[in-house]
Amino acid sequence: MKMRNLHFLVFIQVLFTATSFLFDEGYSGETHHEHQGLGTLTHTLGNRQLEFVFDKFLNWDDASYVCHYKGGHLVKVPDFQTQDFIMSVLHSVQYAEESIWIGLHDKIQEGLWKWDGGDDLKGYTNFGYGENNHGFLHMGTDCVCIELDDHGYWHDKQCHGWFKYNFICEYSNFFNKILRRFQHITGHVTAASSPTQLSWLIF
Repeated sequence: MKMRNLHFLVFIQVLFTATSFLFDEGYSGETHHEHQGLGTLTHTLGNRQLEFVFDKFLNWDDASYVCHYKGGHLVKVPDFQTQDFIMSVLHSVQYAEESIWIGLHDKIQEGLWKWDGGDDLKGYTNFGYGENNHGFLHMGTDCVCIELDDHGYWHDKQCHGWFKYNFICEYSNFFNKILRRFQHITGHVTAASSPTQLSWLIF
């Protein structure tokens, strides 16, 4: 009887995963609105620089890699002000996709949410109804996106595979200050396009 129940649970999980691939907005066969021509947009928020990457559709793992490679990480949303700012930017460009990755995940331990930059989730959250659920059907949904179809609430999705969305990187404005200082000293604009390319100025 126990073995039969185990087989049934495995069957349910496989069925749920398959239907998620077919019907979730992250399915790779979906038509993305790449005709928007938005490319990337950069905005300053306090001492942070947020880069909205609209011209790439990646899974969470690959999006995180891109942000880290460029000297940052996927965006941290520690308060309502940050959430509201992100939503305002997306509305201002008439963003047509349903989802966009942020930096929250519980890949290391189920239910222990951490930001891509390494900080623990504390205080503010914005999970949608039924999300942040550690039940059987939510196994493997370890990475979080802002769901525009659900009024900007957070949804947890699988971090890899078919779930490919735009994403938001976050950098420290410290690198921008170094860039401006370098331009002032040399009298010309450097060709560096990311914080990583400026690292030689510091180290």
